[in-house]
Amino acid sequence: MTQQKNTLSFILALFFSFPLFAQIELTPDEAKDYFGIECIVKGKAMEVVELDGIKFINLDKKYPNNPFNIVIFERDFQEFESIDLQDLIGKEISVLGTIKIYNDKPQIILYEKEQLNILD
Repeated sequence: MTQQKNTLSFILALFFSFPLFAQIELTPDEAKDYFGIECIVKGKAMEVVELDGIKFINLDKKYPNNPFNIVIFERDFQEFESIDLQDLIGKEISVLGTIKIYNDKPQIILYEKEQLNILD
């Protein structure tokens, strides 16, 4: 009987903790409210720009009106060599990472290509 209680307790704990592990999916406009939280952000890549050793993928609108940035630093460029980032323009994509804020704009920094998915 005790083993059944332990098994039931384990199953219930696992069941009720599952939502804690689920990823939050956001639009670029919603991301600003989730600072410091790991999320998935989905949007349309509108622009890819390289400036001072940093690549930016702007979602939903072109800079400066874009609501969200995807950032890749030069030290991580080799991780994305197999992807022509310019080909992302006009496509729906998603990125996984922790929301950060820079110059009042939310962003996710990409370190590895597995954080980026092309949806269409």
